[in-house]
Amino acid sequence: MPIRTLPLLLAVAITAVVLSACTGDGGGDEPTSTPTPVPDVRTVTSDDGKLTLEIPPGAVADEVEITIKAVSIEVLPRELQGVRGAGTGYRLQPDGLEFSPPATATLTLDRADLEGEPDDGITAYALVSFREGDGLELLTEQSTEWTVGDATVTVRGELSHFSWIGKTKGSLSVEIEKAAPQVALGGTFTVKSTATNTDASAAQVVLRATNGEFLHEANVISVVGERRFPVSPKNLEQGEKIEGTATYSCDEEGEDFYYVRVYATSVLSGKGDEDDSETYLTVIVGSEVECTSALEAPTPAPSPTPKPPLDIGCDHRIPGEESDIIVRINGLQPGETVSGTVSGDGVLGDGRFTATAGDDGTAEARVVIDSFDTYTVTLDDGGPSGTITVGPVCDDFDDDDFDDDD
Repeated sequence: MPIRTLPLLLAVAITAVVLSACTGDGGGDEPTSTPTPVPDVRTVTSDDGKLTLEIPPGAVADEVEITIKAVSIEVLPRELQGVRGAGTGYRLQPDGLEFSPPATATLTLDRADLEGEPDDGITAYALVSFREGDGLELLTEQSTEWTVGDATVTVRGELSHFSWIGKTKGSLSVEIEKAAPQVALGGTFTVKSTATNTDASAAQVVLRATNGEFLHEANVISVVGERRFPVSPKNLEQGEKIEGTATYSCDEEGEDFYYVRVYATSVLSGKGDEDDSETYLTVIVGSEVECTSALEAPTPAPSPTPKPPLDIGCDHRIPGEESDIIVRINGLQPGETVSGTVSGDGVLGDGRFTATAGDDGTAEARVVIDSFDTYTVTLDDGGPSGTITVGPVCDDFDDDDFDDDD
């Protein structure tokens, strides 16, 4: 369908998600008749390997030679150079070739080359064709698909005729919250998604009837409760965003793909309900999860080596004349008070001490001695006790662990 409003191309991209699985019958009785062979789809790939054209049987004569050549933006027709997000384009020949039914064009984009993309999301992109006399046209049945963490983004669309193809960037940006890579079988996990109308072009675009749904690909997980996003559709004005949340349940063991599909009708502000101002938008973004009964337990952090409840050391305050017996009690409550006695021939005074624990749960006391000897520390009320032999060198204790009083 020809697009008669160029600003629309600068602001939005048609995307539609098509997820399908092909299945076939196997086994059973011998066929009673010979099946008719199914013609192969003809595939043509560009010289840079990023654009592929899948041509259905009968869409074009087999003898027609088709080539796809990648060209820089400077070589593209002026019309394709001007669309938002333009970059490398493609020259398809022979010029004006038509397909019936349409061919499927698939473009692989390197995510690293896309500017301004959210970490866990993607913006809608679209394929645009150009032919002299017809102008710019958006391909039909388009899809933009990305899995969180992948290095590439896939854009698809149906093509009925060609000469040139380029890409354009839309205004619908969708993000999804990535769950843990593994979830316990029978457990649940919650996923949040956000849709934003970035509308970074000069055109004013309203995303009308914005809505979406949370889905999954296999039978390993299921959506618990309401899957709509959000429940009630609404308009999404320039710069506005809406959020949806879904809870998934791990029903069976295995791997699955969960995703959100967000869609809207886009209309240029001031254009009313004219047919040529309205475009249907859809974008999908998802991630992978494994439901497992053998969930790996996180590696526990190593436990700190417990300190003994009683440390005894010494400090030569006046070497050869006077020293301290240092008593340190660990593992107390902040503010807790303990007392005890240091006994030995060189103790000055009665050897009694009292100490109060600080914020770290440790209390410290000192008792003065005046000779080398063996000393015994005993805590009151049946607390721990210990001994220390004091000689010319206090090597029984790490002095750096304590604050000297002198």
